[in-house]
Amino acid sequence: MRYQTEGMQCEIFGVQRESDGMQRDASIGGRPFHSSMIPLVLAALTVVVAMLAACGCTAEKPVAARTGDIVIYEEDVNTYTAEYRDAIDANDDEAWARYLRGQGLQAKTWREQAVRELVGRQLVEKRAAELGITADENQVSAAIALQKEERGVAQDDESAWAQSLAQDGTTPEKYRANLEYASVLEQVLMKDGAASLSDGQQLQSYIESSLMDRVVKRLSVASFTADERELAEKTLDELKGLSGDELASRFEQLVIQRQQDQPDLAQGDLGWSLLYDINTILDPDKALALRAGDLYPDLVEREGGYQIYLCTGRFVFESGVQYSSLDDASLKDAIARAYLVGSWSSWHQTYLAQLINDASIEVTAMPSGLPYDVDKVMASLK
Repeated sequence: MRYQTEGMQCEIFGVQRESDGMQRDASIGGRPFHSSMIPLVLAALTVVVAMLAACGCTAEKPVAARTGDIVIYEEDVNTYTAEYRDAIDANDDEAWARYLRGQGLQAKTWREQAVRELVGRQLVEKRAAELGITADENQVSAAIALQKEERGVAQDDESAWAQSLAQDGTTPEKYRANLEYASVLEQVLMKDGAASLSDGQQLQSYIESSLMDRVVKRLSVASFTADERELAEKTLDELKGLSGDELASRFEQLVIQRQQDQPDLAQGDLGWSLLYDINTILDPDKALALRAGDLYPDLVEREGGYQIYLCTGRFVFESGVQYSSLDDASLKDAIARAYLVGSWSSWHQTYLAQLINDASIEVTAMPSGLPYDVDKVMASLK
């Protein structure tokens, strides 16, 4: 599987096999880490699998580039390039020379692009720290579990999992590291992207052209532990006998009680969510049928417990709706996220390119004798 990224075609480590399914434990109120998005997110990495040695580095190490407090050492570029060559099966110098020639690159320009990729990763991680964003380990683990299932690997068979990944030129540790970075990258892009689109005509056009048949809904949840199934079933049966204001009032009281009884579980308002997100949790047909004030008819088994949902709001996009007239911030965020997901392939490239360009990277003169410098071999190719 190959991806085109900033003029460099590469084969990604740990190739993500395509799946029509979406990650089943995505959060309704947040951004779903869909398995179908993993290849797109991983493409942005351009096989940056080497963990950068930011700690323990000394000034004596040859420096390839620097920007601000970020330093890229020659050994980082060497490691990155070696992993890249292994991924595209270009370990011998002639194969690597042919690859570079096919991309219109030489050792110097390859080094510059490698530096950009390595700096980009550190810039994203730095931005994530500023925003308080970390990888969602639950979603990463769930994505790995999905891959194991699709590859026919038992969940607890780490040896078979390692062998399966070895066929793709990677390891379980590198695969998880890539997914963790993908999770961070997605969250950073979504947060910064949604903010940048808050008043944009681009987003207004998207609403008018792409979301006219789409719906967002607002949900409230009452959560129960695994040991409280009987209580949850009894409560749902009671709620089914109510409607209108009486149902809304009783559900509000229920949420307050559940917040007291189980404060560590999700309780209460979940904000606005697109059906795209909701359908990862609820039955799509039943979720589509929900109107404001409707009780979801089934007890939902999720996150090791049970949940009852009430739809508290519904918004249908129609032609002519002005984005500026939508005052709810979480609703705006849901729309912006939908736009970013729909334009992910181009958006993440634009964002990363801007982030890197704004960094004013200072690249040092390329030393001689680098292991990936095959310019002489390239000159002798026929």
